[in-house]
Amino acid sequence: MNHPLTIDRRPTPSWFRTVVATATAAWLGAATLWAAGGALQTISNGGKESNFLDTFVMTHVLTLDRASLQTLCSVDPPANINCGDLPGGLDHVVAGTGLRNFPSGTIAVRGVPVDAVAVRAFVVWGRITDRPDHPDNLTINFAGQQLTGRLMGVADQPCWNDLAIFAGYAADVPLSVFDSPIVGDYPVSLAGAATSDGRNPFTDPTDPIPLPIDDGASLILIYSDASVPMPTRVSFHEGPFQMRFGAIFDHLFEDPFPPTFNNFRVSRIGADGQTQSDNFNVLPYTTDFGPRDDVLTAIRGPYTDYDRSSDFQGIDGAALNQLWDSASSSIPASDTTFDSADDGYIIRYTSTDTPPPCCCAPPGEVLLSPDLGDQRLTIGVVPTLPEGEGTGGGECNDPPQEGGNPEQTNPRTIPNKPTFTPQNAPAVGDTVYFDCVVVMAHVLTIE
Repeated sequence: MNHPLTIDRRPTPSWFRTVVATATAAWLGAATLWAAGGALQTISNGGKESNFLDTFVMTHVLTLDRASLQTLCSVDPPANINCGDLPGGLDHVVAGTGLRNFPSGTIAVRGVPVDAVAVRAFVVWGRITDRPDHPDNLTINFAGQQLTGRLMGVADQPCWNDLAIFAGYAADVPLSVFDSPIVGDYPVSLAGAATSDGRNPFTDPTDPIPLPIDDGASLILIYSDASVPMPTRVSFHEGPFQMRFGAIFDHLFEDPFPPTFNNFRVSRIGADGQTQSDNFNVLPYTTDFGPRDDVLTAIRGPYTDYDRSSDFQGIDGAALNQLWDSASSSIPASDTTFDSADDGYIIRYTSTDTPPPCCCAPPGEVLLSPDLGDQRLTIGVVPTLPEGEGTGGGECNDPPQEGGNPEQTNPRTIPNKPTFTPQNAPAVGDTVYFDCVVVMAHVLTIE
């Protein structure tokens, strides 16, 4: 769900990002539950400061290219993997459906080449459930096949019911369900949710929200096609991890990057994303990608060059029930600082509602970092930019223009610098809402 916060600013001479918050209404006391499931946090000015976001290490599930696939198939191939003749290199696609208050949905797979061949597939899903009630195995019906999923792990529930926990599951998908072409609609269903009548979760007056709750399900499909170069490699890492306001996710490989590579396809799957609730606008996320958390490329968000929409808008569950996302971004390697010695990658999410730096940014302002349970609302400040730096002249509120400082006009690799400044941030005293999200999985193609 989301948390409301009231903006309060203090001057200070250090770095980092925008928007912040202190007590939304201290007289309400400790965190309380809203009818829509969002917890109201009471935050004081004495919150502990933090340099940046919490870091989580995602679990490596598999890495596949044609060479490792051949080795795997010659030794001890797992079930549900294609060890036959393949037309080319490997790539992936993700797609999902929201399942909040619905017993079933349809996963629409699009964008796969018409002659592609399925190589390996997984379905992942998430359930908010009673703390003791997260079995090691749970079943899901995918394309008419009853599949048994393993428990990926558990995480804090995303602000719906304080008595609950979030459990993530994953199951192998038999390749026999994929016709040629792979593009198509695949039905999925889950049993056992407390509510399955399609009601609006944001206006449900039931308090507390009855458990269990299903948020959604996504397909991760690795395929081969003649259009994909042979050395291309696909890696799958899983959570789940809950974040509030943002987090850094680290992904390690068993082997370093290929000697040469030209492009990346970065996919993200998350639970509980939303754009608004009960007329409250939720702060959008900006997504950064790179080899280390000090040198990242902004790949999605309100002020990036690639995609100015935001991750975790609940697109798979659109329009009303939201709360599930499967998203992919294609990034030229030349817009990053990866090299063949790298043995992993970073994805960083930051919830923000402020524009990129410009010529006349105001002095940095403090952003307090209150303790929000297991997650910290990470706050800091942004610096004053020297006169003339930024968007090549113009007013602070102007959109980015060509020219000027390329680090600011085209946010590609920004070494240890904040991407945003607070000149258009919510005013002091405004209430802002940031989204509680569970990150389920990340998938990366290195071409």
